[in-house]
Amino acid sequence: VSGQWVHWPRMRYLPFGCTVQGQHEVGDFSSFVIRDIPAFHDEPYGPPDLNVKQWILFYYEDNDVSNPDKYWNALAREEFHDYSSQIKVDSHIRQIAAEETSGAKTDEEKVDKLFEYCRKNLKDVRGTEITTEEREKAKENHNSANTFNNREGTLFDIKVAFVALATAAGYEAHLVRLSDRSQFLFNPKMASAFFLDDTEVAVKVGDAWRFYNLENRWMPPGELPWQQQGVSALVEASNSPGFISTPLLSSDRTSQQRLAMLKLSAEGTLEGDIREIYAGNKAAEFRE
Repeated sequence: VSGQWVHWPRMRYLPFGCTVQGQHEVGDFSSFVIRDIPAFHDEPYGPPDLNVKQWILFYYEDNDVSNPDKYWNALAREEFHDYSSQIKVDSHIRQIAAEETSGAKTDEEKVDKLFEYCRKNLKDVRGTEITTEEREKAKENHNSANTFNNREGTLFDIKVAFVALATAAGYEAHLVRLSDRSQFLFNPKMASAFFLDDTEVAVKVGDAWRFYNLENRWMPPGELPWQQQGVSALVEASNSPGFISTPLLSSDRTSQQRLAMLKLSAEGTLEGDIREIYAGNKAAEFRE
């Protein structure tokens, strides 16, 4: 492994399922020795491959905090510092927040209405719901006010805009980074941002966090794809960073039903209609 062209941030590594028995430095190169790696046998319905294979993650990072808790807190504050300057709550955004929540009775309904407003009125310039001409004419947004005025932006712009809109309505809202459990079963003891490759929005409604996915247009408000359910999410904030858990969709909310209305004729012919009804994760998978 060569570190010839990168002196800072320094190169690091994390072994998984194996032990590094020897590491040698030769000039700008490092060599690693790993022995007795068994052959990999795929198992249906088993854990993700990265959790059962033997492998090493090599990465470069300028965060030199070694303690996992301190590492994640430092990363969360750094990420918040990078995007917080883009959260601009002006009179226009406050007006939208007031108008959209005026008819809602509960906090959950209010936040859901704000979410639906962003989904319906803010176009993703890199998505499929915008023409090539509109994409070429799209302006760069420097903050959430620009996104609402232009009514379009990158997916990240729209997520920040939703954070600003929820903030204008009086709610605590943050971007959160989380992992995809179909790829890897993440543990916060693994101090590397490599594993948190998705970004969503979390809004505190009452005493609980409610999560919103703005990327999948078919995803109901307050729900995440199954790949992001039951995982640790890092709250990007300055005052209260740390991990919170995303909820798993309960069995009564994700189901598949088959209903048949059939008639058997005297000749033995079976005719009728069969309906399949999907809810929750099954419905989201079918829509996508």
